[in-house]
Parts: sequence; C-alpha cells; structure tokens
Amino acid sequence: MTQGNLEHSTAHAALLTGERSASPGQKDRPTDLPDRLLTEKELSDWLGVSLPNLQRMRSSGTGPRYVQLSPRRLGYRKRDVEAWLTARTINRVGALAPEQPAADPVAEGV
Repeated sequence: MTQGNLEHSTAHAALLTGERSASPGQKDRPTDLPDRLLTEKELSDWLGVSLPNLQRMRSSGTGPRYVQLSPRRLGYRKRDVEAWLTARTINRVGALAPEQPAADPVAEGV
C-alpha cells in the first residue's frame, strides 16, 4: 500500500469512526460533533460517491441538506447527512420511493 493510499484509508476510517483527523496540513478538528460541518470532499469520501454525483444530487434537491457558507463554499451538517441516510434506509429492493427534492425550510418559513 502506498503512502497516499494509507493516508486516504486512515482519513476515511476516522470519518466513519468519528475520530479526530490527524492528516498533515489539516487542522485537528473533532469529527464526532452532531453539528460538525463536512466539506464536499469529506462527504464524498464518507458516502463513497464522486464529487460530480454529490453536486448533481444537490442541484436536483435529492441529496442531503447543506449550508451555504459563502457564494463559493458550502458545508454539510453531519446530523443532516445522517438523517438523509436514515430516510434512504430500506429493507427490500425497490422500496425506495422515487427521489423528490428536499423541502426548502426557508420557503416554508422555518
């Protein structure tokens, strides 16, 4: 296993287990907080989906809720991603309803 693969595997395992990140060049920040913001890259790695696929889900409104931090930066609350995953958890093939855009809490006055 190359050094790059080992670092990626270690970072991925830390995301899944909620351990602190120890990657060089990154701030040491807790990953076990329910409101912790995940970057697009972190979420992509955690879910095992490509960045373009994650962006398509966001654009169509079928992905997890996100926070617009600035015009060019966004984050995903860990608890929102976990709720999205829970809603997508099924116990038989074909049981997942056709994807509907997520409700917009701002439009609903929340």
